Amino acid sequence: MYFGMRIYNANENHLITELNEMDKIKFDDIRKVPMLSLSAAIFTAPMILLMLVFEIIVLKKVIHRQAKNICIAMIVTICVILTFDVLILTNPLYFDFSKWGFIWICLGLILVAANILSYVLRSGER
Repeated sequence: MYFGMRIYNANENHLITELNEMDKIKFDDIRKVPMLSLSAAIFTAPMILLMLVFEIIVLKKVIHRQAKNICIAMIVTICVILTFDVLILTNPLYFDFSKWGFIWICLGLILVAANILSYVLRSGER
């Protein structure tokens, strides 16, 4: 979210720099967007890989069908995010976060929601 907002503000607010200067609002320069995208990809890559390993372990150990379905959906979501991560790492100028970042953020929110749902289902078993 941090990188997404910095990049979004850089892309959206570069056209109104005079107004931003009058209001003393500072945003990142639009030329920093590829560097910010690369930073976001480097920062999230280890977390995404750890989540993928964890979900594969959970998928092998879980017994209930609902939990397996949630786990499979999370693995698919993680793979999509990992694909965007790799694309940004290979070519940060074309695959910058300003074009593809909202997909990345929305899929991250889906992961959070799926984890909450898994926790609720798990606590409901007891």
